[in-house]
Amino acid sequence: MHIMDTTDTSTIKELLSEYKTRPDKSLGQHFLVSRTIVDKIISASDLTKKDTVLEIGPGLGTLTLELSKHAGKVIAIDQDPTMINILSNNLSREKITNVETINKDILNFNPCNLQPTTYSLIANLPYQITSSVLWKFLHEEENKPKLMTIMIQREVADRLIAKPGNMSLLSVLAQYYSTPKIVCNVKPGQFFPPPKVHSTVIRLIIEKTDQPKNKESFFGVVRAGFSSKRKTLKNNFKEKLAVRESKIESALQKTGLSNKARAQELSVNDWIKLHKVLYNDGNR
Repeated sequence: MHIMDTTDTSTIKELLSEYKTRPDKSLGQHFLVSRTIVDKIISASDLTKKDTVLEIGPGLGTLTLELSKHAGKVIAIDQDPTMINILSNNLSREKITNVETINKDILNFNPCNLQPTTYSLIANLPYQITSSVLWKFLHEEENKPKLMTIMIQREVADRLIAKPGNMSLLSVLAQYYSTPKIVCNVKPGQFFPPPKVHSTVIRLIIEKTDQPKNKESFFGVVRAGFSSKRKTLKNNFKEKLAVRESKIESALQKTGLSNKARAQELSVNDWIKLHKVLYNDGNR
């Protein structure tokens, strides 16, 4: 059966008209109209028929329909009931049976309930929830995806792959839990309606590494370090951590950092060493 082409702008307009709806800016609804970008997302995700995919914000199902051909199961979650209705009807019309649709806010979804529990997260993310989704699936959830292939704002993608000198809290988050790599850049005109920003598809392969037992303690140190960009690590730690100044100075020295070092200059390994010295070698 011929599958509906939802990368065609006229098809999108017809669908929206049929259901008496329009793209909701407050939900970040920008529909991908580039078959090339869809193919690049699929290719970057290395899917097999054994894989389960969690898709956030499927919209009309442009990516969902393609994912259904390559994965064993797709769970598509959208908080807009109209989009879920359109998607469900499209799937039914195309006789696609390996996609489950859920009308829910992804930030209230528990991935531990997934069966099977191993999954990949693939999404054209609504940009206003990008940071929340990254914190949820990389840091907060016990059942993390094995892979994330996500479309995000280009400047955020640049932060995820930043090197020491330009690091941010989000850089440390991404590089602590995963290996992020740019797949491709996406122009505004490759969406309907076009967003006001440029986009990037980025792939994050989630690492199963030996991380500090107390990840909250680790990110407490990182958050303290980034609490004020204008201040040095030493001054931020003095204000935010319950640690003696002599201990802070000693930790910086042992990690090979100067008292004038700033958070954006540190690599993830620097943070790991710093946390270990601050909290794991004797008295505070």
